[in-house]
Amino acid sequence: MRNELQAADRVLQVLASFDSAARELSVTRIADTLGVHKSTASRLATTLVRRGFLKRSKRALRLGPEVNRIGLLALGNRDLTALAAEAMQWLCSQTGETVHLAVLEGREALNIGQVDGPAIIGIGNWIGRRTKLHCAANGKVLLAFCGEHLIASPLEAYTARTVTSVKALRAELAQIRRLGWALNTGELEDGLNAVAVPVFDASGHCRAALSVSGPSFRMDPNTYSRLAGQCQQAARLIGFRLGVDKPTAQEPR
Repeated sequence: MRNELQAADRVLQVLASFDSAARELSVTRIADTLGVHKSTASRLATTLVRRGFLKRSKRALRLGPEVNRIGLLALGNRDLTALAAEAMQWLCSQTGETVHLAVLEGREALNIGQVDGPAIIGIGNWIGRRTKLHCAANGKVLLAFCGEHLIASPLEAYTARTVTSVKALRAELAQIRRLGWALNTGELEDGLNAVAVPVFDASGHCRAALSVSGPSFRMDPNTYSRLAGQCQQAARLIGFRLGVDKPTAQEPR
């Protein structure tokens, strides 16, 4: 029993070692934190990776998807969709387009929230719908900020515009990280465009992707930058609800 309690305590120590200043930890760092041999820390890390609580990033380790899942459960009544509702309504009113909130589900983006725009020509109900990460704006955001290890090759083509080269996709993800937003121009469905941004929580993790979507005749290259800025404002408000810094006066309240 004592050994089992010690093992459980070590697991909790490892998970508690991650914070906004230490989003990646090496096995050596974990061993030092626990005061154990590197081989012991390596076996513990391997078990946590297998269970989804950690994921490997080059030679380091990051928190895995199972931590996000449990974190969402811990929110209880303050679930992510409810926390995002006000910001999504504001974003819809500002852009006049349909707003979506999506989270990572395995190697797909799961749409968990939607606010419909006022236009007669819309995009239908996407709540509960899963999309591949490489061909949707919210999926690209999740790839860019949650990890490129999620790229599932080969990349399936849904339209003639879908990116099917892993090299080209990685280059686009690097640009998304630089810009802070992603774009989809008819890559999932012909004539359907979208702009998406990440939603970060207080630990600095990308919790979800927030997007606006609409037909290409309303969402063209002249609108992308403006829409991205409005999405970022709304995403910061959601982040505020998740415990991130207080929003500025220019952001929706």
